[in-house]
Parts: sequence; structure tokens; C-alpha cells
Amino acid sequence: MKQRKVLVLSAALIGIAAYIVYPVYAHCGKCAADGKTIVQTLEASKLTLPKAIETAEKQTKGKVLSIVPALDEKDAVTLKAYSMVGDKITRVDIDGKTGSVIKTEDVTEFPIAPVKHSLGDSPGTGEKPMSSRTISNQTVDVACGGCVFHMTGVQGCELAVKIDGKNYLVTKGAEHINAHEYCTAAKKAIVSGRIEGDNFIATKFEVIKS
Repeated sequence: MKQRKVLVLSAALIGIAAYIVYPVYAHCGKCAADGKTIVQTLEASKLTLPKAIETAEKQTKGKVLSIVPALDEKDAVTLKAYSMVGDKITRVDIDGKTGSVIKTEDVTEFPIAPVKHSLGDSPGTGEKPMSSRTISNQTVDVACGGCVFHMTGVQGCELAVKIDGKNYLVTKGAEHINAHEYCTAAKKAIVSGRIEGDNFIATKFEVIKS
């Protein structure tokens, strides 16, 4: 599987460069071409990340902690600025072409994937180890975790399965499958393997041809 990439820019790094744009998640996934399109849009509009932060902080009266650049199907760029306002997280969507605020809304979390421990936590940490479960020749839904299942913390096109109503990222065993081919609709697959926390490690992964 492709390594997860999170589109978060720490406010502490803003002064280092005016433009820091990572592969994006809203368009098709993680391709560099999308990142290039974002850079071109920002250069044309002369909108820098410091300016976006200033706009978001003026809008919320809070402190911006991260910015996520996004590109939609029409190549329109949006900078999503996440600001702490008291004890709330507020997201400000800023038009990459005009620099104006599109909308402001309260959200429950920052766009950062949680860190998971594959072998459980060490004794005495007070945290529970990840649950494990074995799956054998089960028919499941398979799709892009970001585009179709809209999984929290998934910032690109990553293969995922729905097992008994819950979504899991496929972290191993399906390297032969291109996640970009599953960005529009879910398909069926017969899988075997094990569930570890929010991940599925496959020992068998056969897509059922329609």
C-alpha cells in the first residue's frame, strides 16, 4: 500500500517558505500533478500561506494550527485552515483564486491520521491494545477509503474494505490493486486475513469481476 500522506502544515513552519504544498486529497488522490496545479493557482493569485493564516485568524479570532490545500474536480483550489478558538476547532475555507473566505464551520478534529500501535501498547501506559480478528474467505465491499468510504484521517486514495459494516484500510496483501480504480464506487471482493485495529492485513484478496 502507498504510505499515508497528511496534508498538514504546522503554523511553526509558515515562516520558512511562502509555498509548501503536498500532494492533495480532494481531486484524485496523491498525484504530484494536483500539487503543481495548486502551486500555479496560488502563484497566479499571489495568495501565500501566511496571508491565508492571517485571513483565517481574523475570521475566527483564533490561532491557526494547520492548513490543508484541496483541489476539486474543476481544479478549483481551496485552502482549509484549522483554527483553535477557545476550546473549539474551527475550519475556514479560503478560495485559492481570490483569497476570500468561502465558509466557516466548527469541526471535531484536525485532519491528522491517528497513530496506531501494531503490537499493542506497552504495559503501564494505560492505553488499550488494538483488537485483532481473523477473516476467512469473506465477501466484502472494497473501495477507496477517501473518495468512497470517506474515512476519517484518510487524506488520499487508499484501498479499504467494509467488513460487517465497518471500514478498514488494507495495509498489506493487496499491493496488486490500484486504489485509484476504486474512487467512484465500491466493488465486491473475497478476502482472508486479519483485522488489527482499523487496518486489514490480507492474505487473500480477490476482486469479484462484474
